[in-house]
Amino acid sequence: MPPHPATARFANLLALPARDFAVVDVGHLRARILLATVARGRPRFVRTEVVDGHEEGFTSTDELRQEVRQRLEQLAPEALVLVLPQDRVLRHVLDVPPSDPATTRAHVEREAGGIGGLSDSPWVFDAARLEPFGHPAHPVAAAFCRQDDLQRLLTAYLDDDSLVFDVRTAADALAAAFLQAAPARRDTILVDLGARHTAVTLLIAGQVAHATSFPTGSAAFTDALALDRGGSLETAEILKRAEPPRPSLADTPRLHATLAAWLAEIERTLREWQADHPGTPSVASWDVHLAGGGALQPDLPERLSEFGRRHFLPWPAPVPGSPPIPPDQAACWGALLLALGLAGPAPSLLPADRQARWRQRRGWRALVTANLALAAMLAMAITTATFHQSRVLSEKASWERQATEALGKARELRIVSEGLNRRFDTFRPVLERQRQTVETLQLLAALQASRTNDQHWYVLLADAASYAAGSNRFSTSPLPRPTEPRPPLALSGSHTNPPPSPRTFIAEVCLVPEGERMRQALSELVAELKRHPLLRNVDVLPPERRRDLVATNLILPSRHFALELTLPETELLAPIPIPRLATNREPRTAAPFRTPVRPLTNGPRVLRTPIAP
Repeated sequence: MPPHPATARFANLLALPARDFAVVDVGHLRARILLATVARGRPRFVRTEVVDGHEEGFTSTDELRQEVRQRLEQLAPEALVLVLPQDRVLRHVLDVPPSDPATTRAHVEREAGGIGGLSDSPWVFDAARLEPFGHPAHPVAAAFCRQDDLQRLLTAYLDDDSLVFDVRTAADALAAAFLQAAPARRDTILVDLGARHTAVTLLIAGQVAHATSFPTGSAAFTDALALDRGGSLETAEILKRAEPPRPSLADTPRLHATLAAWLAEIERTLREWQADHPGTPSVASWDVHLAGGGALQPDLPERLSEFGRRHFLPWPAPVPGSPPIPPDQAACWGALLLALGLAGPAPSLLPADRQARWRQRRGWRALVTANLALAAMLAMAITTATFHQSRVLSEKASWERQATEALGKARELRIVSEGLNRRFDTFRPVLERQRQTVETLQLLAALQASRTNDQHWYVLLADAASYAAGSNRFSTSPLPRPTEPRPPLALSGSHTNPPPSPRTFIAEVCLVPEGERMRQALSELVAELKRHPLLRNVDVLPPERRRDLVATNLILPSRHFALELTLPETELLAPIPIPRLATNREPRTAAPFRTPVRPLTNGPRVLRTPIAP
């Protein structure tokens, strides 16, 4: 199964042992160096450098490799990815039943042992399981390369070959780049036109089903054009790149024959593969996408489409978000994607010892990253805790300042309240007497407002204390303080009556009617007085509490009654409550806690004046 891009990016973010990569793809007379950096798990294109042997005047591949070596020494990348030319690789798709990796590798190793050749060098191989696409039913992509060829490639460009991060075949790299540029085109044919060789890659369901090469390339077109024009190879190369002639049998017979042979070789390759895999889709009408240095010739896809039987297309434009990679450098970008695990699956030909070394470096890098992440988390936690503690300490200090200020204000208010209570205690007796005088006058006005001409008349009005004492004089004794205790009430059955309340008055009245009408008139009088807002209660005074204070010539004894008029028990003005301060010690000037006390019932006597009719 191909790796999920998000998983591969996360793995690269945590454990990738290098950040600056260089990808090298060297052909016969043209070399491509792609520079990229990996940030947040995904590659970012930096730039490319192209070494053209025709422009540099090189006559051999060794001179080209030496120039690439010098440029890599100047660039000094952290890791190097190599693209293995397809003419140096055998790539097969084997039918291997699903099994563990060791069994699959043993099967591929037996296949490598059956490959013949003139060289005695052993084969280096790798395999990757593919998704089924027809025939074979259990496909496994296997790549084989001579160990001598691979070793020369590993040591050709750097003195320290331990920097080689990965080695990928040109067909797999080209397919990875194509699928990123055109992810919707999963069934197509890719042709990499080089100078000496042409690689044909067949994509089915987005996987490399077949890859091969044959020894004919754009150099054969240059040779044929030079013979047709009768000029030098340099002149023919310039003409081919600037204004290539249209191949025709009359004007350019050799170029016409070379192109026909080149197209026929592509068709032969596809027919042979189709015949060996009868259960796969037919590729007779599939389009061909051109890549490689030879694809840079102007109008080449259009002229090949006119000349051959297939539709040739240029390399697709990149999708939004992808780097603008030229068609001759697409294999470099694809090899980087495969090396980073962002494409595939595809076999890798990096030797096993170097793979183990890079895995070890990945492990160390993952450990370092985990330690850094843990340290960052601890630092963040410490910073957060420190900030929280500093904020708590700041709030605590603020609360302490506020509490100190509040205690100071409370002490000031306590002192002020105690002073106000002391001053009010001085004026309380006078205010009590004034209030009782006002209420007495209001009661007189209320009694005078009642009708007395035909039903009743009042013969006496006195406060309850004066009435109970039988005195007609004002008392000059000082009023008791509100905090003085109330005298105990008399026991039940005793002849001593409870002390009268200072809020109670006694009014004696004589009624005109007799008998039942008298009792009705008394009830109406009591009900009328109860409705007055000044009085809280009105009741007939019991006979045992009556006093003979009115002359007998002013009353009718059988129709003479005493009424008890009670005013509401309202507090004149309660002392200001002084709560206890919540501190470890009380201020020295603080007074004991005082609770509001209602006036006692044996209050001051205000008015004791009998009223005659």
